[in-house]
Amino acid sequence: MLRADDANSGRKAITQNIGQGIGLIVLAIGLLSSLDAMVKWLTGGFSLAQIVFFRNLFGLLPVFIIIQMQGGARAIRTRRPGFHIFRVFLILTIAFSFFWALSRMELADATALFFTVPLFITIMSVIVLGETVGMRRWIAVAAGFGGVLLVIRPGSGVFDLGAIGVLVASLGYAALMISNRAIRGKETPATLTFFTTTGCVLVTGCALPWVWVEPSAFEWGVMAAMGIFGGTGQILLIFAFQRAPAGVIAPFEYTTLIWATFYGFVIWGDLPDMQTVIGAAIIAAGGVYILYRETMTKP
Repeated sequence: MLRADDANSGRKAITQNIGQGIGLIVLAIGLLSSLDAMVKWLTGGFSLAQIVFFRNLFGLLPVFIIIQMQGGARAIRTRRPGFHIFRVFLILTIAFSFFWALSRMELADATALFFTVPLFITIMSVIVLGETVGMRRWIAVAAGFGGVLLVIRPGSGVFDLGAIGVLVASLGYAALMISNRAIRGKETPATLTFFTTTGCVLVTGCALPWVWVEPSAFEWGVMAAMGIFGGTGQILLIFAFQRAPAGVIAPFEYTTLIWATFYGFVIWGDLPDMQTVIGAAIIAAGGVYILYRETMTKP
């Protein structure tokens, strides 16, 4: 029989884990948002290939730490090289599309459009995985894309091709998440992160002789911070979702818009207008509702 003090201890443990999960995801989003700001700043003087190369090269440092913590080389064994090659293609598509968009758009606008990821995941889960989606989730998807139209305002003169880049990146990221569902329990997070990061380094490294620009000492520091922040942020996201239910902590991913607005104003003097804020709120609301419905319908 469960005693009262045992029950209280259990509730405290659950609460503590949820608190840790929220803290980890907020920290992770702060790091990844800082990465986006550094990438946007670097696009003014460096090619996308060089930026993506150093993002992944320095991003390997925290990955190696995790690999050692999980048993060394044994933690990254795989029998699915083709799957990892596919993931490298997806991640390079995401990085080049989103980084190119950042070079053309305000940081907050690009961040708002990237909130479309849950909408694309819903659509792809039906097409690729054959999952069933109810009418309420389809309404949330439609509302979310209505928010997209508010942000990009096609035909108004505000629309920029960078918006297409963000949507391509969102679609690629949704495909990456669908691939994670398909491989769930068959590959470790260390394996997934190591092979995709290493693959990106190898592919973009081949282009360096043709695009190389010598960084200054400060720019070297920014590139190193960019990779370390990105790699650490990804790992913290994994730990966050291991400690708390996705339905509880995933909405905190939307704090990235706060960071994007802060960096956009401090570095470039940009502030999103009211239409962008309303559009971002609609997109985010659609994403949160989809997440809520998925959580409710899972056993």
